[in-house]
Amino acid sequence: MSKKEVCKRIALNSALVLASLLATLLVLEIVLERGPILQTPLKFHFALSDSARFLAQSSKRSPLPADYIALVGDSYAQGKGDWMLDADHQRNAPFHSAHLLQQRTGVDVVSFGWRHRGSVGGFVVEPSAIFPFLKRHVDADLAQPRQVLAYFYAGNDLADNLLDLRRDFFPKHSAAELNDPAALNAFADAAIAHRRGVGPFGHLPLHRGWLLNAMGRTLGNSLQPHKDDDVVWNGTPAGSVNMARIQAAAVALPNALQGPALDLTEEEIDQAFRLLDLSLERLQRLFDQSRLTVVYVPSVLESYELVSPQVSYSDMLGKPKVAETAALQERGPRLCARVREAALRHGAAFIDTRPAVRAAAKNQTIHGPKDWLHFNRAGYEALTDGILDQPRGDCAAAM
Repeated sequence: MSKKEVCKRIALNSALVLASLLATLLVLEIVLERGPILQTPLKFHFALSDSARFLAQSSKRSPLPADYIALVGDSYAQGKGDWMLDADHQRNAPFHSAHLLQQRTGVDVVSFGWRHRGSVGGFVVEPSAIFPFLKRHVDADLAQPRQVLAYFYAGNDLADNLLDLRRDFFPKHSAAELNDPAALNAFADAAIAHRRGVGPFGHLPLHRGWLLNAMGRTLGNSLQPHKDDDVVWNGTPAGSVNMARIQAAAVALPNALQGPALDLTEEEIDQAFRLLDLSLERLQRLFDQSRLTVVYVPSVLESYELVSPQVSYSDMLGKPKVAETAALQERGPRLCARVREAALRHGAAFIDTRPAVRAAAKNQTIHGPKDWLHFNRAGYEALTDGILDQPRGDCAAAM
């Protein structure tokens, strides 16, 4: 046999092996999507494509939900926090409000939430990218949710909205064009178009291949481990400014916690609310067969009974600043009322979870101790109580 024939045979055999491997992975993908994907350990979720990660969410009975509740928003809707950090990552353990809502109601719950998203990113971009992709490439019979819970997080949603405007809207438009629906919708459409791909291979309209992609990402992770950049606090929380009454004692909280848009001017707040209005309108349009409820999730500083005359908060750029506690007590209820007005204006229901959250915070810290940007397990339990057991819609709770 000549050298050329040997090379040709090697190439042919290699092609057959590769084809067999790809076929095997394709069959395995289909088998996994029939149920076993729900047992994907949390430690491997980072390696899944967005479409596969949706199927792997364990707050539902099957990979694709039926007659379900959908969460939209930022990292609070995603479930970031100490409960997720401390969960058993060797299995697909529960770690946030989606799991609690499912356990309490018996209804499938899914989350479109993703960290570092403002109103457009959390309410429009993520669900607008993922839901149609799943219908087109996974199951055309996937129905809209029975209810959509839109988490408005008072700690940074308005700041994120303003940053989005400064980065992507104002370089091309004037402030007056915030009142132009065409300009705003073009802004939202561009954000959707620039979103990362939902499938495993960038913006290619493919769902298949997620297992091969996950294997590659897992191998890469072994060389350079995945890091969660949201964990910014470590050790016992202690500060020099923020003091809260917990179990009748004054307890020191960390400095530079998130508050209800304390550093934004009235004009900046008005601008940020234009994106909330746009987002609720687009969310209603996407899920036109679903019941929409806006859920007010209080900022960290709003969650506690503060006894210090001043508060140390983090501004929109993450820098520590100090304000009078009275300013926090005035800004929080007013912000809640404006979110409620926006919800009702778009025909949505509204829930203020501050009473339930504050009731829990009287007995223990409900954030941290590792991640003081998000709820811990007690905090997510309080949030769920506020949604299911103590739904308040009037923003009347006192600070």
